[in-house]
Amino acid sequence: MMKTLLGLCLLTLSLGAHAEPINLGQGKLDCAAFIKVVNGNFHSPLGALQFHGYISWALGMLSGYNRQADAQAQFHMNTEDLKMTLIDSCEAHPKMAFADAVWQLGGRK
Repeated sequence: MMKTLLGLCLLTLSLGAHAEPINLGQGKLDCAAFIKVVNGNFHSPLGALQFHGYISWALGMLSGYNRQADAQAQFHMNTEDLKMTLIDSCEAHPKMAFADAVWQLGGRK
């Protein structure tokens, strides 16, 4: 599992120079799918894993964004604020792609 996450993070970093986000993994799903996970049962290992998969995907994408952005344009937010911001954004726009919700945080949309 750790090797897979590391691989996805490295892939995200290597693709960071693209003008538009690359929709791999959770990024290709819509916000409604993320909200379904948020509203699911976090007491189950699968529910927790799914939620943290989305957040890890978002962190990887934003890390790639930061790698390409100058210091003033870099994205800075703690993980708890990131979670709440993504939940609020996705609840407001359930048909939006999860990648677009994350991309907006980086100021790229």
